[in-house]
Amino acid sequence: MTLSLMRTSALALPVLLGIGITAFAAPGGLADTPARGLQCGVTTSTSHGMMTLEAQVLSPKATTGSYSLAVQSRSNGGSTNLSQGGNFTVEADKVVTVGSVSINAGARYTADFGITVNGKTLDCTDSMPIIR
Repeated sequence: MTLSLMRTSALALPVLLGIGITAFAAPGGLADTPARGLQCGVTTSTSHGMMTLEAQVLSPKATTGSYSLAVQSRSNGGSTNLSQGGNFTVEADKVVTVGSVSINAGARYTADFGITVNGKTLDCTDSMPIIR
């Protein structure tokens, strides 16, 4: 090995070691995230006295998974408990509505939304709605 190649190798080792440590450490903070960049949330819209809640998913790459959506609403007319779930497929960089419910626009409600991708579950209840 020549002296210049030895210097290059000696310099490359710490850089490569640093990259390896960074790559190993980075996923540690993402333990609850099924896929990097995956987003989910509940959006609402109101029309003709009804509020529609849409459970939505956005992924940087095509993926499949399952979801569960539970909505409890209360209004002067009574209360409603709705739940649904199933499988979904998302194309890369496309927002997909995986579930949707409509309730009285004046109702108070709670919505619990979660998805499972690659065996990992992500709670989307407190997530910000996806911005289109």
